[in-house]
Amino acid sequence: MNEINKLWEEFQNIPFPKDLAGEEIDGVDLMSIDTFAAGCISTYIENRGKLDNHRHVVLRECMSDLDKVINKIRGEGEESFSLLYKLGTMILDELK
Repeated sequence: MNEINKLWEEFQNIPFPKDLAGEEIDGVDLMSIDTFAAGCISTYIENRGKLDNHRHVVLRECMSDLDKVINKIRGEGEESFSLLYKLGTMILDELK
């Protein structure tokens, strides 16, 4: 949980990339992924490692979508989406 908290702090200090606002890659809306996944991760941290079923499903769907496009994200967004993906997958692994 300590590593997740550390990475979450790092993620929060990265502004959403302006060049990706409103952008989609292969039908995946990047701003929505960022918003929904970050909300789930924030809840997970606030609840000390617990996530309700609805948010668990949302996070899984976000990571599945992000998995399809993560290698196509370039520029300013590469760092933040890589970090978001790492956080999301770490949390899903812990929830198994």
